[in-house]
Amino acid sequence: MRVIARRAAVLMTFLGIVALTTTSCSLEVGADNPASANLSSDEVAAALQAIQPQAIEAHIRFLADDLLEGRAPGNRGFEIASRYVETHFRSLGLTPAGLAGGFSQPVPLRQSIIVEDQSRVSVILDGEETSLIYAEDYILSPSASQPEVNVSGPLVFVGFGVVAPELEYDD
Repeated sequence: MRVIARRAAVLMTFLGIVALTTTSCSLEVGADNPASANLSSDEVAAALQAIQPQAIEAHIRFLADDLLEGRAPGNRGFEIASRYVETHFRSLGLTPAGLAGGFSQPVPLRQSIIVEDQSRVSVILDGEETSLIYAEDYILSPSASQPEVNVSGPLVFVGFGVVAPELEYDD
């Protein structure tokens, strides 16, 4: 488990902001009456015409590419995606509102991972221990609050919940 600070908020808002900023929309709406915007105005029509579906698709394709390794906080793909978003924001002339004059705000996150070669599950029956194989016999979910768990008790198998008449199997 380790604590990492990353820029998750930037990625979550990226596509929405890109959609808004690429329209070049300059509506002036009164703060007291936001419903006063004329959605059929020439400005709105021009803004809608300025939307470039190919550009939006290019952003989505890049950010969704497997090369970014899922963009999980803390991994290399996340850093690449964050820099991509920040670079695009700068190219649009947006004013940074994050910490230290940037577009991001560090957020401490906790990460729990399974270290497969250090994970162990065994079953003891009549004094004989049988070790199980990770991902074949068992799967673990990491817990930030409990790095190690020891459990003792009777083992009860209740079936897989499979009904397959074509295989003559019903548990």
